[in-house]
This record gives sequence, structure tokens and C-alpha cells, in this order.
Amino acid sequence: MLPFYENERKRKINLGGSTRVSSASDLLDSVKAQREARLEQKRRQDSALRIQAFYRGRSQASATKEEVRKTFRNDVLGITGLRCLVLLGLDEAALGIWSQTVCSTAPEQVFALSKGQSWLTLVQRVALSVLTSVSRSPLSPNSLSHLQALTVLLSPGDVARAITSYLLSHDYYSLISTAFQHIPEAKSKKAPQTMSLTNLAVAPLSLYPPTSSTFVPSLSKFLVHIFTIPHLPNRIPLSTLPSFVSSIPISQLHLLSPHTSQITSFLAHQPNSVEARVHLVANCSMFFSPHVWYLRFFTVFLVV
Repeated sequence: MLPFYENERKRKINLGGSTRVSSASDLLDSVKAQREARLEQKRRQDSALRIQAFYRGRSQASATKEEVRKTFRNDVLGITGLRCLVLLGLDEAALGIWSQTVCSTAPEQVFALSKGQSWLTLVQRVALSVLTSVSRSPLSPNSLSHLQALTVLLSPGDVARAITSYLLSHDYYSLISTAFQHIPEAKSKKAPQTMSLTNLAVAPLSLYPPTSSTFVPSLSKFLVHIFTIPHLPNRIPLSTLPSFVSSIPISQLHLLSPHTSQITSFLAHQPNSVEARVHLVANCSMFFSPHVWYLRFFTVFLVV
């Protein structure tokens, strides 16, 4: 039988599908691609879940914080209110409410719960938060009430000594110095905050007797943090200057003699070591000029 067409013109059709045989490497690549696709999908799902959890947590935290604020406002000076205030941390609105309440309340009511250890522990932490707030922004709307509240807490007495000891161990004088220097020198004399800062700077010096283990470290920190403030006499209001000078225990400065190396070492590690030493001696010459012996004593800090 003769074919209708030549073999060359026949169309070859594979009715059994592709005959291509996949190699082992092709199969491995396919498996890898599928695995990567599954991992990528899982990563996207996990990321979406994390984002959802973050915003849910943030929403819940905001709601919880608002509940804590509400509880605080219902018991500002009580133990519950103080606990809430500690939890709120540097919440400026809450700290402002507390400071204003302390300033407008009779001292006996402020210290009504002072015999309890819980109250003292909480107030110490609140006082540190208030002082930290002032050091960051000494001219803020709440800063003056913050300083006045601290003045109430540091009024002479056993409670004041306990609070002050806690603050001294948590950079009290460093925070006071920072607050001083954050007030522009041109505004310093007229700013009411400066008067309160000046009084708080010398407050610890009158709370402890010279024989106390806290007195010499307190006096040392006072000098290295307060007397290294540039142009200190120009910052202090004239009305406060006499009380400031009279509160410095000049007759006890000799107690610092064994600690000169420690003070010098501390100043040497400051960012502006030379400037700090110069300001220390310059301020000493302004406040202690009649006391020549003490002035000679402080010139040792100029030695590098």
C-alpha cells in the first residue's frame, strides 16, 4: 500500500505526554523552591501575628496605664496612689498632680503615713522621679511645684534624712547641677526655680552632723557637682546668696583633706576636666576668699 504522504511530512504527535525525564538535580531544585515558598509564607504569617500582638499589647498597656492613672487620682497621697505613681514612672502629668497636692496640703497630712516602711520606700522613688523630671526640664510648667514638693520632703527630720540618703546614692547632686545648667544664665537670677534649687543644693549639708558617715561624702559631692557649675555666683539670686553661703559648713572643710585624691580623680574623669577644675577654684575664690587657708587647699585641684 502506498502512503498518502511522504514520511518527512508526517506530523509527530506524542499521545502519551511529555517524555522528558527529570533529573535528580531538577527534583532537588523543585523541592527546595517549594520549601522556600512555604518558609516565606510562614515568615509573613509570623510577622503579621507579631505586628498584631504588638498593637494589641500596646492598646492593652494604654488601657492599663489609664486605669493606673485613675486609681492614682483617687488616692494621691496614700499608699495605693504612691504605688501607682511609681508604676507610672516619669509620667509628667501624674508627677505634677502629686507635687501640687503635696504643696497644697498641710505637712502633717503629707507625712501622716511616714512611720510605715512601705510609704518611705515609695516616697523615696517618687522623689527621685520628681528630681529627674526637674533636671531634664527645670523651666517646665510643673518644675516649680516639683521643687517645692522636694523642699517639703527634705525639711529637717528623720524622714528627710532617710529620703536624702536615698537621693544622694542616686546622683542627687549631679541632677541638681544639671538642672542649674539647663537654666540659661541670663534667666537664672530671675527664675523662681533657681531659688529652690539653691536651697536644695545645701539642704543635705544641714541634715547630717559632721560626725555622720554621710556628711563628708555629701560635702564632697556638693563641691564637685555644685562648685564646678560655670559662673555659679552669677546664677544664684541675690536674695538667696547669703543663706546659701551661710549653709556651707566652711569650718568643716578640713574634713575633706584625706579625700583630695579621690576628688581630683573624680574631676580628672569628667568630660571637661580642666574647665571643671578651673570653675571649682574660681567659685571657691568667690565664696571662700576671706578664708585664705581653704582657698589654698582648693588650688591643689588645678594640678593636672
